[in-house]
Amino acid sequence: MGKQTSGKIIKMLNNAFAFEEKTLFEFQYDCYKKLPGSLNRKELERVRMILDAIMVQTLNHANIISDLIAKFYERTAKKL
Repeated sequence: MGKQTSGKIIKMLNNAFAFEEKTLFEFQYDCYKKLPGSLNRKELERVRMILDAIMVQTLNHANIISDLIAKFYERTAKKL
């Protein structure tokens, strides 16, 4: 894999990582903003649990992408 190709792949992965993070925070904000103001404590806890599960899954995706970025950097550094 050429230096330019590696650079392009790393840039694409960086963009995917940033997209995952940005999307996560926007989604969380929108969800909380759209909640009715009359939720009781039990309902709010359930909503929080669901949104936390979504956050964990998204962070797992971002972690996978960051691992791929690190591996590409390692491979590129070994070739230099």
